[in-house]
Amino acid sequence: ADPREARTKIGLIYYEKGDFERAASEFNLVLAADPENDRVRYYLGSTYSEMKAYERALEEFSRIPEKSDYYADARVQLAYLYDRRGEIAKAIEAVQAALQKKKDEKEILALLASLYRKAKDYPKAIEVWQKIAALDPKSDQAQFQLGALYDENKDKDKSVEHMKKAIELNPQNAAALNYLGYTWAEMGIRLDEAENLRLGLLPER
Repeated sequence: ADPREARTKIGLIYYEKGDFERAASEFNLVLAADPENDRVRYYLGSTYSEMKAYERALEEFSRIPEKSDYYADARVQLAYLYDRRGEIAKAIEAVQAALQKKKDEKEILALLASLYRKAKDYPKAIEVWQKIAALDPKSDQAQFQLGALYDENKDKDKSVEHMKKAIELNPQNAAALNYLGYTWAEMGIRLDEAENLRLGLLPER
């Protein structure tokens, strides 16, 4: 049996148990013998993240090459690490690199949208959520996010339109119901409907 594979398995057992020091030690031993082992390097990066050794995690994830099957996942992890450091532009760049490999992965697209939102680049965040909504037309969450972003971008009409779509897709979407109720109340219109929405009651169609 391959001793490196055995060490990797032992490292993963330690990782699962939350014994990250020992897991890191096993993974480092494997990498000393097999530096091209991207899978183990990815595990090591994840272990350092769990240990809050963020600089070391950053270093390991950065070393995973573009040709690797672990490249996209490593870029996503890098994005989280850059975001934690407040380096939003670098985080966005890392997610865009991940999307080169996994272009229609909704979770990665949602991460990109959230980073654009943090950077207050609402038009780009809206564009990404529109793509997610096109990939998943039944997603009330995508419609809700679009509604919230249009609101932040000071476009109340578009915001209301997407919140209504979210409620059509999922009448139990409490956040969209609340939002629409408060928005209408603020605008001083349809107060009876606004009150019903706040109480989670949809008006009769």
